[in-house]
Amino acid sequence: WGQLDILYNNAGIGWTGSFDEVDDSQVAAVLRANLVGPILMTRAALPALRERGQALRARNTSPVILFTASGLGLHARPMVSLYTVSKHGIVGMMRSLALDEGPNNLRVNAICPGIVETPLMYRTMARLGDARTILERSRQEAPLKRIADTSDVANAAVFLASDEAKAIH
Repeated sequence: WGQLDILYNNAGIGWTGSFDEVDDSQVAAVLRANLVGPILMTRAALPALRERGQALRARNTSPVILFTASGLGLHARPMVSLYTVSKHGIVGMMRSLALDEGPNNLRVNAICPGIVETPLMYRTMARLGDARTILERSRQEAPLKRIADTSDVANAAVFLASDEAKAIH
């Protein structure tokens, strides 16, 4: 519709194993998908988002940059070091952009879910053992005794991208 209101950086790949197991091609693939892609998308979108932010300032609303990071962008766990590095990078970028772009009337947020039940999650966990056993153990360790599904993340994204969340930055 001739304007950009929302950039949602929501792509990524998992990786498990000890840090000394990762080879150069795996480092490149994980960092390209989880960190470099969002950097490039955000850089490309910033001019249009800034312009839109100025146009919306008087209406007390703003465009949004949203990232899907991970709980592993906030803390670490064993055997997921490369993935953790990439998601810490996303959280750092979100925090920096929030400070840099707030004056341009842009809201910047990240969703940091724990385990989300997806086919990718099962493939990633399979490297650590029986994925269903790991998932059940994770479910029991979770405060609500459940694991998120994709609709949980989608609902959070829709909320954060909406004017209902206009003060969340």
